[in-house]
Amino acid sequence: MTVTIATVGDYGVTAGSRTVTIPTSGSKTLTIATTDDQTDETDGSVTATLVDGSDYDLGTSKTATVTVADDDDDPPV
Repeated sequence: MTVTIATVGDYGVTAGSRTVTIPTSGSKTLTIATTDDQTDETDGSVTATLVDGSDYDLGTSKTATVTVADDDDDPPV
């Protein structure tokens, strides 16, 4: 199955398509690694969308979005 990854923010996630195999149980955990840095940034998000393939039809796209919370301290004033 093809999953398209879209991002908002700068935390090292590469957007684009990935191929995953979903077992007959109907669920799969998709891990998207982020890059930790020392820069204070606004929170971002990662959206994963399942898309139709050549050998399957979802009917409608299935989408999940998670927030990526920045864990760096505010810069000193």
